[in-house]
Amino acid sequence: MRAFPPVFTAILATAARFFRPDLKDQLTLLNESLVMRALLSGDHNIELIQALMVMIYWRRQPDDRTMYVKLGMACRLLSELHIEWPQGPIHLAQTEEEQRRRVDRERTFYST
Repeated sequence: MRAFPPVFTAILATAARFFRPDLKDQLTLLNESLVMRALLSGDHNIELIQALMVMIYWRRQPDDRTMYVKLGMACRLLSELHIEWPQGPIHLAQTEEEQRRRVDRERTFYST
C-alpha cells in the first residue's frame, strides 16, 4: 500500500464512508483521479486491480452506474498482467516473497 497510493486512498475513502462521512466525497474524488491517472499513464499492476475491487465492493451506491465499467477494467487488467487460474500448490522451493506474491495474485484473481 505504501508504494501505490490508489489502494491506500481507496481504503481511506471506504473507511471515511463509515467513520468520517464529511471526508468521504473528497477522498472518493481523490481516489478516482489517482486510479484514472494510473490507468491512463499505463501504470498497470496488481495494486491497481485491488484498488478497483475496493471501489467496487465497498463503496458502491444504489445509483452508481460505473460499477460494471470498473469490473470490466479489472478483468481486462487481469488478462493484461497474465493473472490466470492458479497453477497447483505453492512449491516449497520458492522464497517467501515469491510465495506471498503468488498468493496475492491468486487472491486478487478470486476477488474479481
